[in-house]
Amino acid sequence: MLLRAVVLALLLGAGAVVAVAPHAAATPNLCDEPWDDEQDMADAYGAYCRSTWLVDPGVGHFLDRRQLLDAAPLYAAHGFSRQWLWYAPSTSVSIPSGSAQEWVGCPAGTHVGGTCPSDVTLHHHPILASFRQRPLHLSVFSYGGRSIARLCGNFFYPPATAGVPVPHLTAEKFDDRNRNGARDAGEPGLAGWTFRIERLGSTFGDQPTGEVTRVTTGADGTLDLALDGIGPGTYAAEELPQDGWAATTPARQTFVVSDGAGDAEVAHLRFGNAETRADLVKADFRLVDPPARLDAHTAADLTVRAVLRNDGPADATAADTVDVAVPEDCRAQPAHAEVSRFLAAGASVTVDIPVRLVCDRPSFHPVTFTDHLAVGTTGVEDPDPGDNTVAFEHVFPVFDRADVTLHGTTVTCPDRGAVGTVFTCTVEAVVTDAGPYGPAGAGVTFGLHPPADCTATDVGGSGTQPLTLEVGTPVTVVSSWQVRCASRSFHPVTATAAAVLDHLHVEDPRPDNGAGTAATTVPVFEPVDLAVTGLDVRCTERESSTAASSCTATATVRNAGPAPGVATVTTLTVAPAPGCTAVPAAVQRTAAVLDAGTVRTVTATWQLTCTSAGRHGVTVTAAVRADEPHAEDLTTGNDTTVTVWGPADVKPRSLPSSVNVGKEGVVPFALLSTATFDATAGVDPASLRFGRLGTEDSVVSCAPGGEDVNDDGRPDLVCRAQTQAAGLQCTTTVALVTGLLRDGTAYRAEDDVRIVGCR
Repeated sequence: MLLRAVVLALLLGAGAVVAVAPHAAATPNLCDEPWDDEQDMADAYGAYCRSTWLVDPGVGHFLDRRQLLDAAPLYAAHGFSRQWLWYAPSTSVSIPSGSAQEWVGCPAGTHVGGTCPSDVTLHHHPILASFRQRPLHLSVFSYGGRSIARLCGNFFYPPATAGVPVPHLTAEKFDDRNRNGARDAGEPGLAGWTFRIERLGSTFGDQPTGEVTRVTTGADGTLDLALDGIGPGTYAAEELPQDGWAATTPARQTFVVSDGAGDAEVAHLRFGNAETRADLVKADFRLVDPPARLDAHTAADLTVRAVLRNDGPADATAADTVDVAVPEDCRAQPAHAEVSRFLAAGASVTVDIPVRLVCDRPSFHPVTFTDHLAVGTTGVEDPDPGDNTVAFEHVFPVFDRADVTLHGTTVTCPDRGAVGTVFTCTVEAVVTDAGPYGPAGAGVTFGLHPPADCTATDVGGSGTQPLTLEVGTPVTVVSSWQVRCASRSFHPVTATAAAVLDHLHVEDPRPDNGAGTAATTVPVFEPVDLAVTGLDVRCTERESSTAASSCTATATVRNAGPAPGVATVTTLTVAPAPGCTAVPAAVQRTAAVLDAGTVRTVTATWQLTCTSAGRHGVTVTAAVRADEPHAEDLTTGNDTTVTVWGPADVKPRSLPSSVNVGKEGVVPFALLSTATFDATAGVDPASLRFGRLGTEDSVVSCAPGGEDVNDDGRPDLVCRAQTQAAGLQCTTTVALVTGLLRDGTAYRAEDDVRIVGCR
């Protein structure tokens, strides 16, 4: 079984390779693999069990760092520096199942005193087969991908490994302004301070005591010392003093650098110092209750207050000076003042300096107050003299007076306007500066205020017009407006004018006389097209009743716009034939409001009584007009229309007038002449329509020359209409005739009919 003579134990991640020599039959089986865990392996004894270990810590033991450092030449030969051996942290790793890592071990039989020689060639072996534990837990020193097993000193590192552990010391140097030994908010770091680092003792006795290095704080007052080549031990950091400063924390502070620290910060030290000079501070510098304004040529008494403080640490006399710089038209008394006060460290004092100020011109007057604080004690310096001079500017408004007056306000507009059409109004006013200050700047603002339906647009000078007014010299100011109104009416227009003093800090003692008003009225008209679009007349006079009848006239009136909501009056006037009277009055009036585009019907009925014999005609006139002052009907030709009503006889010489609607054929009808109307001469036959509605195109022909069908000695116009085209129905009782007279006047006629032939 010589194949098992050497058992190799590879420690993965931080393990060691262990070679186990053959054992005698009398030896306990402690070298046989696989072992349960690393402690099981550590407990193995016999040189043959430990012959591949780099360092043998002894049966049952694990390597400590001192033993590791004792073998430093061995590890240095294989890339492990003393820095690594000092500071690689002690930890543990777990090797998972299936890992193929190999660890470096010592060739069997080469040990000298339990340590592998540094000049032999090390070999590599796997490990997991030598242990039962899964995963395998190993105690190691490890950093940067390299590991040394604490069980046997064997090591492992992947092909790509880098870096050594370098712990570091940090320290901060700060200005302990309140001298409390702690760094408080607002206390800055101190740059350029040098510290001496001294080794007081070496943990492993491998480095000498004494000064190690010196390091200086950076711009922020901190330092960061990398302990590269500086081993574990006890150290002291000591600041090197500087003139003008006193330490508020121990100037020498010790710290311990522990082995296995890795990259950790081993200590963070704080060193505070405070200056030994007197820091004089201007705690406050201001005016006490300064006046809100000054009057020209009038003195104002001011109080300038300075609060002085000594922040120490030394007592000192504070020498304070105040200077007042004013514009050329002003005078300050005094313009320069000096005071001196003794201040113990931490004490403060308030100094009030009276100053009298006079200015002549109205304006903003910037006045600069400058306070300079200095140390007045010999041998004491102010460490920060740059903040001892403080200045501020206070702007005093200085006022004078000028009486700006306005009078003679007028407004001029055209005599009339039209809805939606622009017209121009002009406003004038006279402005004067009555003094005493001048020349003075002023602004004149005009306003034009038409009714709500109007818009007024500035076309010149309605905004604020700047003026420079000489005392006693009047100036005429003009503004123009374009006005457009949306509704018709009388439009009262009011103009306003206001002159306001606009000179820097010049006041008007009588602002009540700087305004004026004026008013006028502009009638605004709106066009409208009113029209009578139809007039129908119906009368009840018939062949059997000629002495009395009732006539009803229906007119259709229309507002074609554009004016909306027009108040109108429609008149219907009846002119009966001679010998006839009409009740009620011949003229009937109807009032109505018509919106643009709307149509309305107006009706009037008269009872006619005639004393003359024969048949009678009636003439009705319909007229519409606007019944308000500002709606103008510019097209009056369609405001009036006339309709003539004349008697008719369907189927002359037949009473009742029966029409058989069940048969084809024609229906004769006659338009009768009267004492005042010749139907044959007056009616245009081509315009005639006959039927149930009077709109049917059923007339076939009219006989020329006429025929006296009612034996009154007058020729009547006799025509014929197609029965089926007349639209007569079984319920029809009146047949209507419509048409035109030869002069274009509307003509209406009608007669009773009796319909037969209905099914």
